[in-house]
Amino acid sequence: MPEAESNRGARGVPITPISSSADAPIPHAMRWVLFFTAFVAGFEITGIEIALGRLLAPHFGSSLTVWAAIIASVIAALSVGYPLGGWLADRRPGPVLPLLALLGGGVIGAGLGIGVPHWLRVALAGIGFTGIAFWGRLSFVLLLFSLPCILLATVAPSVLRVTLRDRTTTGRDAGALYALGSIGSVLGILLPALWWIPLLGLRVTFMLLGAAALVPAVLGLFWQRGGAQRRAVATGLLLFAALVAVPEARRPPDMAGVQVLHDRDSGLQRIRVTEHGEGEHHIRWLRLNEGWSIHSWLREPDYTTGDVWDRMAHSALIPQPRDGRTDVLIVRLAGGTVSNLITRPLGPRLADATPL
Repeated sequence: MPEAESNRGARGVPITPISSSADAPIPHAMRWVLFFTAFVAGFEITGIEIALGRLLAPHFGSSLTVWAAIIASVIAALSVGYPLGGWLADRRPGPVLPLLALLGGGVIGAGLGIGVPHWLRVALAGIGFTGIAFWGRLSFVLLLFSLPCILLATVAPSVLRVTLRDRTTTGRDAGALYALGSIGSVLGILLPALWWIPLLGLRVTFMLLGAAALVPAVLGLFWQRGGAQRRAVATGLLLFAALVAVPEARRPPDMAGVQVLHDRDSGLQRIRVTEHGEGEHHIRWLRLNEGWSIHSWLREPDYTTGDVWDRMAHSALIPQPRDGRTDVLIVRLAGGTVSNLITRPLGPRLADATPL
């Protein structure tokens, strides 16, 4: 009678083990490591997706079309990785598969995030934002980044295959595992977008994503105490250390004699300030995201630009009919080109002109 009761669940439902005799039971602590692995895999996927949008912006723009291509490529990678992970887990059940997948996906994702900008800096020189060359290179970059996403997508089904032992709790266990991955995905969106990229830059963000993947992978693989697993850990750590030594890729100046004064990520876009000497004048450009279009510029010492900003500033010369005063409202100051034109070269012509 006790043996019969031991084959029933808490509510008297017969328990049907789903693991074969070849599946070795895993320790309770390892189960928690695997749950953490599923959480980090979700974090990595969306973290790579957000960082990829910023990586592509200086070269391909940040239009709705580009973002649609990024999201579609990531979802397509997941649709490949999920069944692949389930198939591999059925053939080789065990904790090693999800741990290696997380290690490989994290290191490859970090490597692409650090190395691809170096290639794009040369491959996209002068091709513009249209044409077969543009879309061909964009498709190639998205295909590259689909590789770590496929590996990371194999983690969830392989973890489920190892940790699930009872058919009576299949739905509950699968729901909890997917919830962990989804919570990690939410954090993977918010942490890089709100903190890492604006404050630390894109390169450091990819390094942090790689480091986050290393933590559960190294912990779990060392737990296995196998020579092959430890060699994989050592290889991953060496590759990651080599990535840290790669210098940051910066877009080269557009012409000879241009000095890059400022080049970093912000909470909104990539900001680049360059300066070029032209005779007695020094021209300073503010370029955002793509870099080919100039947001505004400053031309010293007379501050005139010879472009649309001069015509905008000339509106300040139109006096009001009664007292001759001119009030100028500038919506969004941006680089301050128009305000500098009004207060400096046009200031002596305006009554009571004050800096804006």
